[in-house]
Amino acid sequence: MTSVTPYKIAVPDEQLQQLRQKLEHTTFPDELDASGWDMGVPLLEIKRLVNVWREKFDWRVQEQKLNEQLKQVNVRVGVEGFGELNIHTVFLEATKLIPLLTNNGDGPVFDVVAPSLPNFGFSQGVKKVF
Repeated sequence: MTSVTPYKIAVPDEQLQQLRQKLEHTTFPDELDASGWDMGVPLLEIKRLVNVWREKFDWRVQEQKLNEQLKQVNVRVGVEGFGELNIHTVFLEATKLIPLLTNNGDGPVFDVVAPSLPNFGFSQGVKKVF
């Protein structure tokens, strides 16, 4: 049986503290001279991003914005071989798109369903391979 319950993002303080500690103790690799973006993200850019996350980024502000702006629910669904899983789902109201989606014109007709995958985002994880 499927059930739907409201959901709010609430990352535990311990996880945020652990992230801060990891960022504080990050060991950076050496970089090849003049490699630019050819060998991945340049080390200077990685260091800049780590500094932003460590010194400037406020997760709680972003978490509050997400919770205020997004209608979120957990949908409990039965999955054969896995039992019941809580799948995180977000609803966005796109009222300007409604005429495009409901117009019975000659164009293609479609439905979009985009739940989070198990083990990703805020959906429940599984312990075995599908």
